[in-house]
Amino acid sequence: VAQVARRTGVASALVQMAMTLGREVRANVLALAVDERNVPARRLYAGCGFQFVQQRDVWIAPCAQVALGSEVGIA
Repeated sequence: VAQVARRTGVASALVQMAMTLGREVRANVLALAVDERNVPARRLYAGCGFQFVQQRDVWIAPCAQVALGSEVGIA
């Protein structure tokens, strides 16, 4: 959620919507990724029942530096 919309309930509504949609399609798992430094988001997810299961390093390339049609699935 953009900083300007934080603490307005937008993130909670989005998480609840994802959980509702997951139940509707009978999903067995709903997974998410969050930066470990994002304590407010981690609190929100924990409050919604999410549990920590794995930690890993992630490297992200800005889209402008990714070749069109590369293995990241950009067409």
